[in-house]
Amino acid sequence: MFTDTVFPLLGATWRPTTSGESAHAPIGMSHRHQYPRTVAEVIDPNMTFRPGVLATVRQFKASRPWRGSLDERKAKFAAIHQALCAIYGKTTTLTFDQLDGSFSGDSSFCPATNTITLRGKLSVVTYLHEFGHALGRDERGACKWSLNLFKRTFPILFAKCAQQGHVLRAEEQPPETQT
Repeated sequence: MFTDTVFPLLGATWRPTTSGESAHAPIGMSHRHQYPRTVAEVIDPNMTFRPGVLATVRQFKASRPWRGSLDERKAKFAAIHQALCAIYGKTTTLTFDQLDGSFSGDSSFCPATNTITLRGKLSVVTYLHEFGHALGRDERGACKWSLNLFKRTFPILFAKCAQQGHVLRAEEQPPETQT
């Protein structure tokens, strides 16, 4: 038997997770049902972005966000975050927690605090996905926004990624061969 918890300020009822459901999903709504089945399902070559977004992400790309010390890389993510917030008129906070190189899928956006928290490893796609949530997009919408933006601005890296369901996974290379 589940104990439902009501959060009147959020206007939602939540309960502990069951098989196939997220602890963050409203009762009867699994986040898995909101995700696209495949990356290809949400790719739209005609998708448009707010003015300045493509230039901002291209500038981020030119900074080589996968290069440098952890602090240098965090600064690059903070810079794109500040720029995207300015473009969209957002005041979303970006935090970093337990950047140990593990799974970036534990990253999150918390609407109650308007905070994106990056965990595991610094991932461009994961950051863009969480920013999509900050823009008010559901799982499918955040996937569509982030994957199309990544494909448009990082086409070579996008092509090199393995597609597993709705997720892009970078093909790992030995450090000496990464460019």
